[in-house]
Amino acid sequence: MLHLQGELDAETRARLRADLHPAVGQSAVLLDLQGASALEPAGVEVLARFIHDVHAAGGLAAVAGGPGVRRALRAGGLDRHVFVTDSGARALSWLADPANRRGSHARSRPSAIPTDANEFSA
Repeated sequence: MLHLQGELDAETRARLRADLHPAVGQSAVLLDLQGASALEPAGVEVLARFIHDVHAAGGLAAVAGGPGVRRALRAGGLDRHVFVTDSGARALSWLADPANRRGSHARSRPSAIPTDANEFSA
């Protein structure tokens, strides 16, 4: 579980990328964004790249966050590619469900995640 707090924006992009990178090879990653005070397009872009990389390595990812985070992920279209919820417990339960490992959930194996800010639908 990765707890991310504060503003996830252009100013924090490099640090965010560096903080997330070591988790790319894990089989299941929960991004706990409940402590995020802001999620701007630059932060969504970093999360999209990270989630793409986790999926490409054969892993699953889920995001738990408050209303603002979920709204930003929906605005960026990322909610179509990763399980997003308001509850860390619900996200952990989803990640632990073997059915999601077999790809039965629409969000468990996305076909293409936008990784460029220009690809996001606002």
